[in-house]
Amino acid sequence: MIRRLFLGFLLLIILIASGLYFTGNGHVLVAVSKTYFVGQKGPSIDDFRLFDHRRIEAPGGPSLPNHAAFNRPLSADDISYLESYGTAAYLVVHRDSVLTEHFFDEYSAQSYLNTFSMAKSFVSMAVGVLLREGMIKSLDEPASNYVPELAERNEHDVTIRHLLQMASGYGFDENYKNPLGYQARVYYGNQLREHTLAFGPEKPAGSEFYYAGGNTILLAMIVEAASGESLANFFSRHIWKAIGAEADAWWTTDKPHGMERSSCCFYAQVRDLARLGLLYMHGGEWKGKTVIPPDYVEASVSPIRIPDRYGETVMHYGFQWWLGNHNGTPFFQAQGMLGQYIIVVPDYELVVVRLGHQRSDEKLNHLPADAYQYINIAQQLMP
Repeated sequence: MIRRLFLGFLLLIILIASGLYFTGNGHVLVAVSKTYFVGQKGPSIDDFRLFDHRRIEAPGGPSLPNHAAFNRPLSADDISYLESYGTAAYLVVHRDSVLTEHFFDEYSAQSYLNTFSMAKSFVSMAVGVLLREGMIKSLDEPASNYVPELAERNEHDVTIRHLLQMASGYGFDENYKNPLGYQARVYYGNQLREHTLAFGPEKPAGSEFYYAGGNTILLAMIVEAASGESLANFFSRHIWKAIGAEADAWWTTDKPHGMERSSCCFYAQVRDLARLGLLYMHGGEWKGKTVIPPDYVEASVSPIRIPDRYGETVMHYGFQWWLGNHNGTPFFQAQGMLGQYIIVVPDYELVVVRLGHQRSDEKLNHLPADAYQYINIAQQLMP
């Protein structure tokens, strides 16, 4: 009897697995193997070694210098707040020097943690380099100039600018909870290009802001086509090495030698992530050298002023960067779904990097409320 039950259960599993595979949902099997089989319930900041990845080579530059007031102690309340959202790393740079860095649980300065959608801001940086190098003519070029599948479908209205603004009009699915949906296919599947290009236009290009990772993946296709190299190699050559990154970084790919999961899944050490914030705080320049054109940086962190689906003019988003206001002082940030942040407050000469497992569900002016508290904590430490 037990043997029959076991064989019946095994047959059921085989039938389900076969059904998922032959209906194009084999990514669900991958998702189960990379979550429940390793003690997780979903995507994690520790997924690095579960996926294929491509190296972003660093020059092995010196570490960012420590501030004269380095590692002033955090208050018990601040530590409690950081712990309440499962913080893994919290680092503050003031006037180009590390003012404080704190790590929690098993994490350290050498940890490689998932940045999730912070990576969207990094793709935007790469587009800025394309402009600097003359690899694209302008942001108002049609995306179809670089993505042949769009040209074949006569979809010429969507420009590079529209993709940067999350205003392409494509009907990308941004549901993170649907195991059969696009986002699950992006994270666990092995046909990233095909899944992304399966979507078509639903609204006129430039008419509405709708945050969707598919826009970023199309931008990555443009980077590859315009530069003739992978996104990771391009980022390494023009940005990571230019800012003197201390350690290599990694971008996961949909398969061996495949396409980077450009809308997420960039892994780096926390001090090197701070360098990216410093690059933008200094208008795209690093030690006197222009890495990203200053006018592009300024446009990147300026409101897109396009209506959202509710008709509200969007003032909280730029070119793949989130925009906020801290007690009357503007700031901008790269942002990931589990509370990953590079927060840049130019008027304070401040960069805050926070990585962790969770973020606040509360929103203040469209941004997670905890981001504001990380600025508050940093301000209290400033000499």
